[in-house]
Amino acid sequence: MTDTNQNIDVYRGDSGIIHVDLTNEDGSAFDATAPTLNITWLVARTSHAFETEALIAKTLGGGITAPAGGGIDIALSADDTDLDPSLYYHQLRVKSGSEVTMAMVGIMRVRYSLRKTGPVPTSNFTLSASVPVRH
Repeated sequence: MTDTNQNIDVYRGDSGIIHVDLTNEDGSAFDATAPTLNITWLVARTSHAFETEALIAKTLGGGITAPAGGGIDIALSADDTDLDPSLYYHQLRVKSGSEVTMAMVGIMRVRYSLRKTGPVPTSNFTLSASVPVRH
């Protein structure tokens, strides 16, 4: 089942890590290191956009990592969040073999911020989602 309303609030130009705790439908830990696994996180203007219109696209091994403690980490750079302040749709899709699951959806709100030069501190967010196991 898809976890809805998994909302993210960032300031324009922030960098950060979004940690997502993934579990199987039965509550057991989800193995995010399986060799046939494909995880994609997309951010677009609306839920009706085409994937090719995504403003941010991260994949397992391409901005998404599976840390040893479980779950996944989605790395956001300052360039990723340098979007016009607004509300954006985001989704996390997990594909394992022929099984495809929309694990999480929600709104990413980008807030106004003053522009500055120099290093930007990293923010951390934690969300949770479950991946149904079909039999």
